[in-house]
Amino acid sequence: MKRGIHKQLAVAVVVALGAIAPESVQAQGESAVPFLLISPNSRASGIGETGTGSVDDASAIFWNPAALAFLE
Repeated sequence: MKRGIHKQLAVAVVVALGAIAPESVQAQGESAVPFLLISPNSRASGIGETGTGSVDDASAIFWNPAALAFLE
């Protein structure tokens, strides 16, 4: 009887540790260098970081490099 209880307790501990461990793994940041997540200009940051359509300044290099062909 005691052997069964110990076995169930061991399984419960392993399951509990398995449920807790992924939280600590997911707590890491998205990038090794967080400054890469900062928007290059305030205009695009102000409109929700949707700067792919604006090709009228130098930040087009960051948002949409293909649009550089249309710069004058």
